[in-house]
Amino acid sequence: MTMAETAKILALIVAAYPGRGVKADEMTVGLWRDMFADDDVREVMLAVKAMFATCKFPPTIADVKEAMQRQRAVARGDLSAGEAWEKVVREIRRNYCHPDKARAELGENIWAVIQQCGGWSVCGNSEITVISAQFERRYNARKEQQAYAEKLPAGIAQGVKELLGVMMIEGGKS
Repeated sequence: MTMAETAKILALIVAAYPGRGVKADEMTVGLWRDMFADDDVREVMLAVKAMFATCKFPPTIADVKEAMQRQRAVARGDLSAGEAWEKVVREIRRNYCHPDKARAELGENIWAVIQQCGGWSVCGNSEITVISAQFERRYNARKEQQAYAEKLPAGIAQGVKELLGVMMIEGGKS
C-alpha cells in the first residue's frame, strides 16, 4: 500500500471511531504502511470496513491482519479440524489400500498432519477417537502456524529467518 492509501484507511478509522484517540499522523501512517506494504489496499479496506460493522473499538494492526487472514481462509474454503477429520475418515473407508489416491484426494496439508499422527496405516488401524483427537490438535496447530506466517509482512518474516539462521549458526559453534 502507498502512504496515500494508508492515510485514507486511517482517516476512515478516525471517522468511524470519533473520540477514540485514533491518530492519522505521519508516524502512524508510516507504521501502518510498513505493516501492510505487501497487502492489497482493497483487501485491507474490506477487512477494516467489516470491522466497522463488528467492533466497538478501533482496530489495531493485529486486528486488521487477523480479519484479513479470516477473509482469506473463507475465500480458500479452509476446513475446520472436524471437517478435515471427516474427510480423512471418508478416505480411510474409500481408499485405505490406496494411500496415493487418498493423499491426492486429501491434499498435502491434511496429509502432512496424517504423517505427524504416525502415517496412513496408523490412522486407519487406530481407535478412531484417539487418533481423531491427535489429528485435530495437530491440524489446529498447523493452521495457527500458517495463519501467523500469513500475517507477517514479508520483510519481517525474512528478517526473522535471517536472525534465527545467524543465532543457530552461533549457537552451533559454542
